[in-house]
Amino acid sequence: MINLEPHGHNKGFLDSKTIIATLIILLSFVGWFYYITKKYPPQTVSQEQVDQKVEKSLETIPAMAKQESTKLEPDTKVIHQGLRFDSDTLSFDIENRGMGIQNITLKKFKERTGSEVLLSHGLKTRFFNEMTEGGKDIYFNIKKATDLQFVGEAKIGDTIIKRTMTIDPNRYLLDVETEFSKPPPGFEVYLASHIEGDQSSSIFNRNYDTEGVFVASGASETERKEVNTKSSEIFETPITNVSIAAINRHYFAAAILDKSDIAPTFSARFQQSTSEVIGSLDYKIPVGSRANFNNQIYIGPKEMKALSAVDKRLAGTIDYGYFGWIAKPILKLLKFFYSLIGNYGVAIILVTLLIRLLLLPINVSSYKSMKKMQEIQPQLKLVKEKYKNDPQKVQMETMNIMKQNKVNPIGGCLPMLLQFPIFIALYNVLAQSIELYQAPFALWIHDLSLKDPYFVLPVLMGITMWVQQKITPTAMDPAQAKVMQFMPIFFAALMFTLPSGLTLYIFVSTLFGIIQQYMIMKDNKQTQAVQQTLS
Repeated sequence: MINLEPHGHNKGFLDSKTIIATLIILLSFVGWFYYITKKYPPQTVSQEQVDQKVEKSLETIPAMAKQESTKLEPDTKVIHQGLRFDSDTLSFDIENRGMGIQNITLKKFKERTGSEVLLSHGLKTRFFNEMTEGGKDIYFNIKKATDLQFVGEAKIGDTIIKRTMTIDPNRYLLDVETEFSKPPPGFEVYLASHIEGDQSSSIFNRNYDTEGVFVASGASETERKEVNTKSSEIFETPITNVSIAAINRHYFAAAILDKSDIAPTFSARFQQSTSEVIGSLDYKIPVGSRANFNNQIYIGPKEMKALSAVDKRLAGTIDYGYFGWIAKPILKLLKFFYSLIGNYGVAIILVTLLIRLLLLPINVSSYKSMKKMQEIQPQLKLVKEKYKNDPQKVQMETMNIMKQNKVNPIGGCLPMLLQFPIFIALYNVLAQSIELYQAPFALWIHDLSLKDPYFVLPVLMGITMWVQQKITPTAMDPAQAKVMQFMPIFFAALMFTLPSGLTLYIFVSTLFGIIQQYMIMKDNKQTQAVQQTLS
């Protein structure tokens, strides 16, 4: 085993440099933990909550419609009606009030409780509900034209409104065309979602079913806002020229894409009384305009291919963070290996090995750099003692020694710096990609996007990190080396709450590093033996 500690006087464990280094490390990981728990809270909706939500919606809808039927204008006398669309992939109710949709069910997906994925259940504000500019309800007579098309007509004063809804259930897409016999000054279209779970401000208890609101305006500009339950307004000012507005769940999205001649203004708020996030697309129609009003509604999984097929900007509802440019290729690699193997856990292992092979030349160079740094430690120590009253001279002489021995001071850190963005990118892939949602690996790992239920992988990861640390040469002073001895324990504890797929990646990567280190050390010993024989 390589001796990690240079010979010489030990200044003690609790010197100022050690304390500062420890604090920086701890603050970095606390900050990271705060970020991921806030950005990607787990979903833990119980089956009982789901059943209560469905039951409440079924009880509330007829009663609500009956109460509001007295508000109809004399020239729009319609009885409450609701038509049901049902297919193998998608089902929902179309209500006569605003021709909004309700009780959306995504049949191909399951919650972690085992129930079907439900969107827009029990909402007071119906999704895609249309109202007049003054917030007045519009009631439609709805007819089923074909199995995939519904037509609704409404009358307000001398204006007749016709709305045609054509459904493509395999793409989770609805095309809606709205026609006015006489264009009104304006109208509004709503989208809404529930906030589920704990609404406390604690970073350890945030468990929101709705993550936030995504908006695209103009040709490319996008804006994403997380829902803040302590404030009613989600956007400080309304957003103009909107082309996409979406309310996100962790793995699913409900979005309206505007294809109209006149672009709407969008605003969103959180309504505390009903725990609903409500967005409004506000259309202002110029006098004499004969504009066409066309929308597409996407209600389905946040799957990159499906979203991009509708609109490339809609894929922005998947937030891969700052390292999205790395996350997307990683996801493509995972999907490629999955197509060959049929197991995302094995796919993660193969991606890990591929990354380690690509970084192998840099890792070998890093090892050599650390080894040289360890060898010149006695020289560096003599310089510090000789010029202890002249820090500038110490720095100059240190750089000269490193230059003479061809030592790069950051060479040992380079692999870690390169691994960090990959680590973050892979975390975001595991946390955000529906492909890995409920994806099993083997034995006790039934969902790679959740933590290891028995903490086996974090413990194994901690052990391999400790072994790698012991066999890796280092130029640290004894106090710093003692601090670093706690890092495997700290990392293992941190991984207790993170996706098991991420822990699998670090475990396999570290195991590869140990084998790599052993081979390099073995090769060096053989080389030294040959040199001694020849001399």
